[in-house]
Amino acid sequence: MNEFTITSIFAGFGFGISLFALFISLETFLREKPRLKIEVTKCEHNAGAFWATLQIRNQGDRGTRVSNVGLSFMVGTKIFRFKATEIRESHGDIYKSEPIWLEAHDIKELKAYFKDDFEGIAKEKIDCIITIYHTHEPVDVKAVSQITERMI
Repeated sequence: MNEFTITSIFAGFGFGISLFALFISLETFLREKPRLKIEVTKCEHNAGAFWATLQIRNQGDRGTRVSNVGLSFMVGTKIFRFKATEIRESHGDIYKSEPIWLEAHDIKELKAYFKDDFEGIAKEKIDCIITIYHTHEPVDVKAVSQITERMI
């Protein structure tokens, strides 16, 4: 065997090991992802704002960043869609534009605040969908908002 053949054999062997390692890494990446379970513990509204308290459980094997919270609901034929103007962790730190990190198998309580003009919405209860935007894919959860007299 000449030197070129031995080098080619080792190069092919190294290439095969690299492909196998890449396949294993990709398979692990696709399998280990966050699985969020979201519970809306409180949801209230008045003519100018919505408040939602959420308990987020990451039941997956990988952490994720919660970047924003969305709210959508329909009154009559009009659809309202809003992004949170403020998101807080339960201990009170304010996160307006910074994502909130949620470790694997961790639980956090978040409070989301949506301020906009909801004039004319005096319904006692509003069925709404709250969307959690995180690293992987948005997660929707249904909620019922109760009217409140609470002011900002």
